[in-house]
Amino acid sequence: MRRRVTGGTLLLLGIGFTTWSVQLVTEAHGVKAWPTTLGVVTRSDIDVVAEPTDVATPAYSARVEYSYAIGSRSFSGQRITFADHSSSSRTEMTKRVQRYPVGSAVTVYYDPVNPARAMLEMRVAAATYGPLLPGLVAVAAGVVALFAPGRPDRAVGV
Repeated sequence: MRRRVTGGTLLLLGIGFTTWSVQLVTEAHGVKAWPTTLGVVTRSDIDVVAEPTDVATPAYSARVEYSYAIGSRSFSGQRITFADHSSSSRTEMTKRVQRYPVGSAVTVYYDPVNPARAMLEMRVAAATYGPLLPGLVAVAAGVVALFAPGRPDRAVGV
């Protein structure tokens, strides 16, 4: 009985996680079809998102803000890629910020349905695919727990 509960739980969690991951990857690839407009970088620096007192290693995030217009409407954005992330490498974030100096012109990719949703780089980061593997592993483990034959009962004293 316990094995079925565990298997069922793993299967449901795995299906949910896999479904969410597939939606994330599909959305990331759909972003590649967004139209573009010109924008201007208004801020470009590094944020410390986790202080060394909170964790063993500080974490850094590239903070790039930009303004752009669609028709007569003005917008501002902060997203660089579909899957922005922080890093323990200040050097990595410094390189990222250096690509976007304040005042520079940038190509802004925006969602035609919701133009307030925008980003600067149209690449799908490898991290976007990361959640897919744990979901598939949980599905496989759940299936094995539910359907693999169990150990046969042994007669006592044999």
